[in-house]
Amino acid sequence: MDLIDRKKINNIQILGYISGESKYEILSKSIANIVPSKCYENCPIIIIECLRMGIPVISNNLGAIPEFIRDRYNGFIYNYKDLNSLKKLILTMYNMNKGELLLMHNNCMESYFNLFDIDKNFKIIDRVYKSTYK
Repeated sequence: MDLIDRKKINNIQILGYISGESKYEILSKSIANIVPSKCYENCPIIIIECLRMGIPVISNNLGAIPEFIRDRYNGFIYNYKDLNSLKKLILTMYNMNKGELLLMHNNCMESYFNLFDIDKNFKIIDRVYKSTYK
């Protein structure tokens, strides 16, 4: 935050943990969400929420996140050790035209329904349970 204050950057905010309606209000005004985790994440809820809202995700290649975020389709993936590539991707996202942003927004929504559709996932879980009891 010191760097943001020193450089007087006014279009980046580090907010920490936010929940409820406040979180969705902030997300709805965002062109992207950055998930720079240093952990091997499995399926962070914020990724599901962003895809559902049509918000592209910029994240690193640790853990399972690349299973949900397809680079340049519904967000961007960078090597977690390469912060310069993160910077470039943020600038790429920031400089996209309205058509490119709309396409990525639509791709996010499509990804959400393909990956997290309740009926599809219930059928998969049901199949797993039924195969266990044969």
